Amino acid sequence: MPANCLAPHLRCRRRLAKLCVLLMVGGACLPACAQIYKWVDKDGVTHYDQSAPPDKKSTVVDVRPAASAPSNAPATDWSAQDRAFRERQIAREDAERKAKAQKDKLDAQRRQTCDNARNRLEHAEAGSRMYQLDENGNRVYLTDDQRADAIRAAQQQVADNC
Repeated sequence: MPANCLAPHLRCRRRLAKLCVLLMVGGACLPACAQIYKWVDKDGVTHYDQSAPPDKKSTVVDVRPAASAPSNAPATDWSAQDRAFRERQIAREDAERKAKAQKDKLDAQRRQTCDNARNRLEHAEAGSRMYQLDENGNRVYLTDDQRADAIRAAQQQVADNC
């Protein structure tokens, strides 16, 4: 057979195939549009079916998909959320860094106070004569009782700060 004789036959088959696909797709949609009936039997059980029973009172149920409600929620802006997260993270790290610096400063002050209290206690217990300066800048040597009080005060400072 000549080639031009087969061409109309092939075109017809293609059209037929397209028509079959269209009918199958359209046929698949038909059950979704079918009516559904609802009725209650004598025992109080609710039934649903595509056909209404002849001896029962039935109602047609609307089975169309509900239209989606417009969303009032703002659209998610991931870049803004990421930026806000990073800002919070930087702020938290700054706060932690400042808290650590403050703690380190207080620890250094406590160590210095402790060292000073230990030096005073060591000096007081060394047995050398202790003195204080009066308002004129003159030395006033401590009595044994005053010296014992100074040692107790130094011991208390060591206990409090070390």
